[in-house]
Amino acid sequence: MELSVGGMTLVTAYVPGESEVVEVEVQPPVERPTAAPLRVKARVKRCHGHGDGHYELGLETLRVIA
Repeated sequence: MELSVGGMTLVTAYVPGESEVVEVEVQPPVERPTAAPLRVKARVKRCHGHGDGHYELGLETLRVIA
């Protein structure tokens, strides 16, 4: 997973619709067990199949929920 100010890239088995809005929760690293997870609403900007049943999604962050 890659995170930036405007979005993220992640790999998943879920196949989203074009421009679908999804909710994503990112768990904190194990070194920070008391940190809260990051939750965002994001729009799918791209989806590329890996050929193994997984897809790389490019997401645009619309709103930070928590």
